[in-house]
Amino acid sequence: MYEQDANSIQDFLDTLLFTGAFDGVVAIVFGDLLADWVHPDQVEWMLNRFAREEPRIQVPVFRLRGIGHAFENHPLPFNTRAEIRRISSDIHHLIVDNVF
Repeated sequence: MYEQDANSIQDFLDTLLFTGAFDGVVAIVFGDLLADWVHPDQVEWMLNRFAREEPRIQVPVFRLRGIGHAFENHPLPFNTRAEIRRISSDIHHLIVDNVF
């Protein structure tokens, strides 16, 4: 079932980094990734590795459960007011306004 590994996702993120897709961002938000060809533990490991890759990633990286590409998918609308609060040097909170 798991024919590939997290290297495919890592290669994709590396491509985004090298092309400057993250230049000027204040944070990166990942939702759930539905990838039946990559073991969920590998995805989790790869996202943690990506978030800690200094000096290339120097902004907070968030992982939101229930948002993204999975069986449970709650929307996170574009242009929604959000605030990043720094709790300590490596802990941040992302607060998103409710939109109803």
